[in-house]
Amino acid sequence: MSTAIWGEPELQPDQNVPTALLTHLLQQMIGQFACTGACIALYDEQYDQMEIRLHLRLRDAHVATTGFTRGGASNES
Repeated sequence: MSTAIWGEPELQPDQNVPTALLTHLLQQMIGQFACTGACIALYDEQYDQMEIRLHLRLRDAHVATTGFTRGGASNES
């Protein structure tokens, strides 16, 4: 539970997020958005910046698109 008040930094120990969880989330994102790779960055209060925790790229770059191309035009006939 957060104890931060009025913008004070939260007093929490460094939380290690399991790599298996991050991998699962990235695989879901890749499937949802039909992309060939993704990365997750988490905010690190100690350094006041985002820190990349995991980066995934598909081995096979052929991704099935449904309905639209990147330019927004329909690719269906």
